[in-house]
Amino acid sequence: MSVMIKQEAVFFMASFLTGALLIWCYLILVGLRKVIRHGMLAVNIEDLLYWCVAALIIFVSAFLENNGEVRWYSAAAILLGAWVQWGVLFFLRRICIKLLKKFRNRGRMT
Repeated sequence: MSVMIKQEAVFFMASFLTGALLIWCYLILVGLRKVIRHGMLAVNIEDLLYWCVAALIIFVSAFLENNGEVRWYSAAAILLGAWVQWGVLFFLRRICIKLLKKFRNRGRMT
């Protein structure tokens, strides 16, 4: 495999992982909102700050790796990484809920 293709593959994986990291950060933010109640203004400000930081992260990674060139497969990799990570987390959440229900009902007498 040529060096250029290896670099592109590494950049694709970095973009994929960036998308996964961004969805993790957003889900943590949503979780914190459930623990600590916020007003609508605070939620809007948090979302604005999150998306500004996310855009900055994406821009910096594209600028550093691509010398400012736009590569659409990078955007697709970011979206794919976020989508896959969300799907994995949703699947794990369903499994945990089923296990908790199973163990919660285990000690009850019917």
